[in-house]
Amino acid sequence: WLDQTFEFLTIFRRQPTVAGPFTRLSGSFNHANQTAMFIEATLPFLVASVWLFGRKKLLPGILTGSILIILYLQA
Repeated sequence: WLDQTFEFLTIFRRQPTVAGPFTRLSGSFNHANQTAMFIEATLPFLVASVWLFGRKKLLPGILTGSILIILYLQA
């Protein structure tokens, strides 16, 4: 099933992005590089938000932000 192209995803992008034999993560962007640029542009805002929640000692914000940072780094 890894070699399969999902037709229902064509509403989000024209064709899958591939690098050699591998399909690259691109989400709703047309190319995987656009996804990488989005992550690079928004990650500092997320880190700053966690830092501000930490200064105000808001534990739910710190935990949520930390989980989101971990998920970002996994992508």
